[in-house]
Amino acid sequence: MKLKTNVFIHKIYYFIAFLLANSFVWIFLAHIINDPVDKEIFNMFIGSYNCQASELKEKIMSSEDFPTNIRRFYVKHYSLTSETFSTNLKTHGLVHSDILILPLSQLDKLPSYASLCASFDNETATKTFGNTVSYLSNDNINYGIKIYDSINQQGYLSDYITYTINDYVEEDYYLVFKKGSIHLGDLSNKTKTDYAIKIVKDIIFHV
Repeated sequence: MKLKTNVFIHKIYYFIAFLLANSFVWIFLAHIINDPVDKEIFNMFIGSYNCQASELKEKIMSSEDFPTNIRRFYVKHYSLTSETFSTNLKTHGLVHSDILILPLSQLDKLPSYASLCASFDNETATKTFGNTVSYLSNDNINYGIKIYDSINQQGYLSDYITYTINDYVEEDYYLVFKKGSIHLGDLSNKTKTDYAIKIVKDIIFHV
């Protein structure tokens, strides 16, 4: 009788173990199916003195022009006055971002604009963004779009981004498209989507 009881208990243990293993398999498969792939993720990096990042994210995502295939959209802000800004730029901005908004002084610290920024010629610039935009250029190659003009103290997204504060030098800010992003459209012949262009041209220019 004791032997039969032990066999029965062992069968229960095996059954419970089977259910647990089966559950883990289904959870793992659900993560694989539900987790967004790279082309469904978009990252925006902002380096400025202050930013209402959550509000800006909500504003962009609520636009009727926001790409419906983007399942995760991140707006990450890092203060220029933070001691860790350079580290955050190197570990997050230069690695994971699709578009970045930075002051000219930070862009000038790069080994070269081409080390970070996707480049595009004047013909592509005019075709993509029109004739009313100013660019960060070098040798007739464009590396970014001026998003804040320090002389006029005007810029895009000024309701959300603090571009200047007292005791700091006024400077221009540029939006750059990170080299290697899969969302560059006509700015790259290796891209998968043109979400970066759509978000800038159809949303950021109109917020």
